[in-house]
Amino acid sequence: MKAENIEDAIAFFDPHLPLHRGSEFYVGRERNPRLEVKSFLLRAGRAVKILFTGFKGSGKSTELNYLAGDEEIEEKFLLINFSVKKILNLTSIDYIDLLFVMAEQIYDTAVSIPGVEIDKNSLELLKRWGQKVETEEKFSSKADVEAKTWISSFFASVTARLKMGYSKDTTLKQELKPRMTELWNRLNDIIRDVRVQTGKNLLIIIDDLNKADIDVAEELFYIYGHNLTIPKCHILFTIPISLVYSENFPNIERNFDKTWILPGFKIYERESQERCEHNFEKMKEIIRLRMDVDKLTDEPNEIMNILVHYSGGFVRELIILTQNALNKAAAFGERKICIADVDEAVHDAKNTFINTTYIRENIEYLLSVEETKTIVTKDEEITRKLLHNLSILQYKNCENWFDVNPLLKDFIHEVSAEEKDIEKP
Repeated sequence: MKAENIEDAIAFFDPHLPLHRGSEFYVGRERNPRLEVKSFLLRAGRAVKILFTGFKGSGKSTELNYLAGDEEIEEKFLLINFSVKKILNLTSIDYIDLLFVMAEQIYDTAVSIPGVEIDKNSLELLKRWGQKVETEEKFSSKADVEAKTWISSFFASVTARLKMGYSKDTTLKQELKPRMTELWNRLNDIIRDVRVQTGKNLLIIIDDLNKADIDVAEELFYIYGHNLTIPKCHILFTIPISLVYSENFPNIERNFDKTWILPGFKIYERESQERCEHNFEKMKEIIRLRMDVDKLTDEPNEIMNILVHYSGGFVRELIILTQNALNKAAAFGERKICIADVDEAVHDAKNTFINTTYIRENIEYLLSVEETKTIVTKDEEITRKLLHNLSILQYKNCENWFDVNPLLKDFIHEVSAEEKDIEKP
């Protein structure tokens, strides 16, 4: 149902709510990488580990929800789909945290499947493993508690402590680190039991790892990537787009089976910079599905063109710009969006970038990206930061190419012109 008033429209343009399969707001894309991921999973002859990435706002969480809700995927796999951001502290996450949380998710799923009986010896061995780990609650003293119940409580208690972001030299981490291999020996036995009894493989989809700090992600996947492949089940990890352009990424990829990048909608052609009408219309359809543009905008086509242009072809940016314009209309008692509301929303978004010192320090680099549509990989730190904060965006024809965020283009040319004027004698 489309919004027919400003208040409902503001609610429908929520940038923090990814779509789920079957949503009336979903707009598909051509040659969607999600379909390649699906095909690879359905045909994999062993447990595979996948890396999935894209820019903030490209629609990763929505596409992963659609993957998890796919009928063929549901038929072949037992799904564990979770946001790591809701469970752990992303500023300090390490491989021990991630492996432990995956173990908890697998255990909780396994014991809750109707008709599946986990081997009692496997449960007892897992309980003994937990009793070796020193915790504040001293679970080792609760020997009379049933193994299944004890293990669930143990996992929940340790995860709660890990979420608090304890440093890596705490007693808890010291107790866990040397015992991770043993933990996964126990969990892999449980994974096997589930597979044998259900005829299905486990597939874990871990969302929001891409929101970890660059350095945290690099340590996690470069230094400890091989540890993350220990689980004998299918796993899809999300990673920051900036990690793909690290000099260490070729080594990271060696530990994993495939990497897929979800690009933005290509709304302009690479060479000619002519508007790509097909994708432009798809982006406008995202707006039209959420609200009645004839009722809620003064000049529907012009307003949508401005919003799509400054979104850079990224869904979340389009949602944010539109919601901000709607909010301005509501704040000033307007019953529909006017061009002034959109211009102010765009101006606010531009200021987010302009006020960033790092942008001002790299004007020449950004001008080079705009001209060549490529990035200079030798300037790795600069490139990673500019990719991470969306100053540089990625698109795809037959090959990947790059451009400066449209919110920044006028600004970098203005600053460049000012600097040249200052240099004149």
